[in-house]
Order: sequence, then structure tokens, then C-alpha cells
Amino acid sequence: MRSLRLPISALLLSCTLGFPLTSLAKDKGISAGIIAYACSGQSAYVLLAYDPEGDRKAWGSFGGSAKSGETVEETASREFHEETRCVYPGPSPRELAGKPTASWGRFESYVVRVPFVPASVIEKAPCYAKQERRDWIWVSLEDLVQALEAPVSSGHREVRALFAKKRYKLWDRSVKVMQDALSKGLLPKNSSMCADS
Repeated sequence: MRSLRLPISALLLSCTLGFPLTSLAKDKGISAGIIAYACSGQSAYVLLAYDPEGDRKAWGSFGGSAKSGETVEETASREFHEETRCVYPGPSPRELAGKPTASWGRFESYVVRVPFVPASVIEKAPCYAKQERRDWIWVSLEDLVQALEAPVSSGHREVRALFAKKRYKLWDRSVKVMQDALSKGLLPKNSSMCADS
């Protein structure tokens, strides 16, 4: 976990109110998000979305910049809710508080198990939030792990979506966070956790 430099007033507030110090990491350039996975039958899948912005134009997990006054947990929760067209109401900031994160640079990401909702349902969901993402896919956890662990010769990594033959290019920054989640044991390496589902 990244160490934070907080002013004395923040430390005193933390002690007085009992908040974990990581909750006080405001939007000083920190971004946060969610790596979401679900079980369907006895197989695990990871939800990815297409990011059409700027240099990205590839597939990745969810997240973005904090709004003024937001905690890391609030940012992750809000971004996931917005970027899944409001299909997922959580996890709430309270559910994320104290959980370990994967990180790359100033981006923090939580790994969260969510209910499986078909990508076609997400695409059609009405949502009030500005749509930063378009198109959603579920990829098998094993295929994603293989892509994250494999050496890259073509300059980018690809995964295959559920029920599709096409391969999808992963956004390099999202890859870095997912690799960190994998190396820390936050992102499972196989579907064994779905055996009891």
C-alpha cells in the first residue's frame, strides 16, 4: 500500500472519527476504480469496457479521477456505477474501506466480485451519468490471466470476449493495474472460487 503524507489536521480527524487513513486520500491527482469479476456457473469472468477517449481506444477495467472532496473509495464506487451505465449500485465506499488495492502510478483499483449481468443488459440500461464508456464484454478469467502473464511481442495484449471469436486489445494502463492485482493475489488466477456458486 502506498504511504500517504497527510497534514496533522487530517491525522487528528482520523483519530477522532476513527476513519482509516487511506479514506482521507483526497483528489490530489489520485484516480480510483474497480476490477469487477463474476461467476456464471462454475466459471469466472472479468467485466471490461471500451474506452474511446484520447490515446486509449482499447478495453480495460473501470475508474477515473476523483471529484473535489472525494475519497479513494467514493471515487472507485462512483466511477464503477457510472461506467457500467448505473447497472451496479455498488460496491459502496463503506464496503471498500480498508480493502487492499492494486495500483499503478497514482491509480488505485479494488478487485470486487459482482453479480453476472449480460453485457447486452448493461448496454441498454438507462443511466443519468455522462457515458465515458461504450460497449462492455465479459472475458474469461483464465484468458485474461494468460494475457496479463504472457510476454508481449506485438506491442499490446488481447483477450477474447465471452461468446465471441474476435480478440480485443487491452489498454496498457489498465493492464498494469490488473497485473498488480494479480501479483498481489487480489485478482484470482482461476475459477476455483466459483465452484461453490
